[in-house]
Amino acid sequence: GAALVIGLNDNPALHERVGAAGRYLPLIPAPQARTELRLSAPARPAARLSGSYLRFTLEGTAPQNRFYAVDGAETATPGYLLLGAGAGTTLRTKAGREAAQVFVQVDNLLDTAYQAHLNRLKYFEYYAASPTGRTGIYNPGRNVGVKVVVPF
Repeated sequence: GAALVIGLNDNPALHERVGAAGRYLPLIPAPQARTELRLSAPARPAARLSGSYLRFTLEGTAPQNRFYAVDGAETATPGYLLLGAGAGTTLRTKAGREAAQVFVQVDNLLDTAYQAHLNRLKYFEYYAASPTGRTGIYNPGRNVGVKVVVPF
């Protein structure tokens, strides 16, 4: 999916007072697109593994240069690209009953340092060891999750 939102401020008094800094509405998300490639194993009767899959995700966010700049309310935000991967399967007993479901997922696979435009923490504090030279707190880095579901 993809999303593009552009919010223009039509307040003539504000335009006259602050000029181009007030052209856009505040808190408008940056343009973004997401896609997923999912590979599923074919179903096999009496197999010990079923519903097995492997998936890869790609999320791209463009730079947000259309922002409400009056009194430093917002700043431009660079774009970023996030990769993810995951896999899952259902384990079955010899009798064919479901024994467990196992899922593994990795978000932000490349450990990209990024700040989402709507994340208000990007204005929170100065961080001397900033990986990109920008101030503020960054969004989460690489995240690995494992989920095991055991039916009772």
